[in-house]
Amino acid sequence: TLTVKPRPVTISTGDASKLYDGKPLTQNTATYDPEALLPGHVLQYSVIGTRTDAGTSDNVIDRGSVSVTDAATGEDVSQYYEFIFDEGTLEVLPVPITVETRSGKWVYDGKVHYGSSDVTLTEGKLLKGHYLFWNTDALSVRDAGSIKNAVYVKIRTANGTDMTHNYDITYDFGTLSVYPRRLTISTPGDEKVYDGNPLTDETFTLEEGTVP
Repeated sequence: TLTVKPRPVTISTGDASKLYDGKPLTQNTATYDPEALLPGHVLQYSVIGTRTDAGTSDNVIDRGSVSVTDAATGEDVSQYYEFIFDEGTLEVLPVPITVETRSGKWVYDGKVHYGSSDVTLTEGKLLKGHYLFWNTDALSVRDAGSIKNAVYVKIRTANGTDMTHNYDITYDFGTLSVYPRRLTISTPGDEKVYDGNPLTDETFTLEEGTVP
C-alpha cells in the first residue's frame, strides 16, 4: 500500500497578560515554520482569542479560518496538510486594592457597643463606573475582649453587575475592644483569741472605680 500523508503544520499563538482594565486583551499574532509548506503555498489563519475579565483562557485560532492556497493558481490545497494548534494563554490579573475598617474601644460598662461599618479604600483604585458596596449592619461588642471589625465588600457597577472577581482585595480590619473595668477593693484585718472556730470577715471596701 502506498500512502501519502498530509504535511504537518504547527501554528502557535503567543501568550499575553495585563492588569484588568475593562478592555479586551488580545494577542493576534501567530507563528509557524514556513518550511512546513511547499513552495508557493500560502497559509491563512485568524487568531480570535480574547479575555476581558480577570482569569485565563486560551489564545484560540478560528479553526474555520485556517487554509492553505496555491499562490499561483488560487487553488485550496488544505487537504494536503495536517494542522496542529499550539495555543498560548491570555491572562488578565485582578487589580490589587486594600480596604480598611475602623477601630473602636470602650471600658466595660455592661452595655452593647457598635463599631463603625464604614470602609475606606486605602490602596489601589477602582475602574471608572465601579463602586464599593458593603453590609452596613455594624458589629457589636459588650464583654471584655477584642474582635476584628470584619466588614467585607463587593464591587459592582451602577446597574448592579458584580465586578468583585476583577479585584484582589486585601483587608486591613480595625479592632473592636472592650477593656476590663478597673476596680480597687480593700479588705480589713481582724483578730480574736483562739476558740477553735475559723476567723472570717466578709466585709470589703470599693476604694476605686464603680460597678455598672
